[in-house]
Amino acid sequence: MVMSEMKHFDTNNLSQADVERLRSLLPRDLQQSGNLSQLEIIIEAIHYIKLLQNKLGSGGSSFY
Repeated sequence: MVMSEMKHFDTNNLSQADVERLRSLLPRDLQQSGNLSQLEIIIEAIHYIKLLQNKLGSGGSSFY
């Protein structure tokens, strides 16, 4: 996801529970940061998942 795509990223369909589930995937230091917006949580979760995929050798997917 590139910055130009983020302008059109709609976070209105996510419940607070969904956002908190995504936050729980993040490293502990980011989980405890109370000043992240919904969009920042989503972006950080995507980056963290991609990092884990690369560490596991899956190389990521075309989904991102």
